[in-house]
Amino acid sequence: MLTKLYIAVWAMWAALGLGGLAAGMLNGYPLVFFGMAAFGLIYFGMMFVLPLTITHPEIAIDNGPAIAPAPAKLIAADERPGFCVTAPHHV
Repeated sequence: MLTKLYIAVWAMWAALGLGGLAAGMLNGYPLVFFGMAAFGLIYFGMMFVLPLTITHPEIAIDNGPAIAPAPAKLIAADERPGFCVTAPHHV
């Protein structure tokens, strides 16, 4: 999930960079802030995306056939303990 977010943020960064470059607005302070954003994205990748991609495989591991639980036995109403027991009527 974080990998997709990371790629999407890099795509937005690249689109903004190309737009700023095409408009001629990517100079001076905007270029410095753009470089800081790139550094932040690289740091984001090292801290969150890289550990997840190394430690969690995307391929599911087959652990063999699953063991099905035993079917539940239905108990008739008259076989249940305490069922249909009435208290004596006192007059």
